[in-house]
Amino acid sequence: YGETTYYARWISTTMLSITFYDVAADGTQTEVTSATVSGIEPETTGTATAPAAEELTGHDGYTLRGWFTTATPDEGAEGVMPGATVTIENMTEDAVYYAVWDANSYTVKFDANYEVDGTPAGVVDTRTMKMGEAFADLPTANRDGYTLAGWYTGDDDTKLIAEGDAFTEAADTTYYAKWHADGASIVLDY
Repeated sequence: YGETTYYARWISTTMLSITFYDVAADGTQTEVTSATVSGIEPETTGTATAPAAEELTGHDGYTLRGWFTTATPDEGAEGVMPGATVTIENMTEDAVYYAVWDANSYTVKFDANYEVDGTPAGVVDTRTMKMGEAFADLPTANRDGYTLAGWYTGDDDTKLIAEGDAFTEAADTTYYAKWHADGASIVLDY
């Protein structure tokens, strides 16, 4: 019998990950979940499930558009839908996905907040605003003998809104006028 020589054959194995990050309105990124993928190069296939919107918190007034490979995808870019399975064939590096949120739109009304002969003066302006959008061109309103002091979230001076403030109510909202009586003068005729 002759001698037989055996040689070791080394195969490269990989330990990669598929990670999902939630992105807050201020740009802060928080890891939501990560799946470890191991395999033999170059045939490593990774799978992970994209988190659903219900698994994420702090996004009142926003809808999860999907998970993207960049935190600021181009308009029309296709992402991974929440709850869908991500499959990446021939992985050679870690994969990262970012949550992209779209601001919801709401109906915003401005109520004059006074009555004339028992009849409400009514709404002076109605507009559609997106969550986080800045107020611009606040409506004006007129009332005999009064000056408009501002628009408030309630008819009890709850919170004053001003030009440039962000809309943060996450619901259809009515703002109410607050009025200050004009100074009166008395003329005496002798």
